[in-house]
Amino acid sequence: MLADEEGVRAYLDHPEHVRVVETRVKPIVATRSAVQMAIAD
Repeated sequence: MLADEEGVRAYLDHPEHVRVVETRVKPIVATRSAVQMAIAD
């Protein structure tokens, strides 16, 4: 779990994450939907 929105952005934009998505995930996923929401403590 990531601590905050900044951590999520850093994870999503990290070059290794982007590489894995491009080479491993996209080829096997026809469509993808995602929602990122902040949940109050």
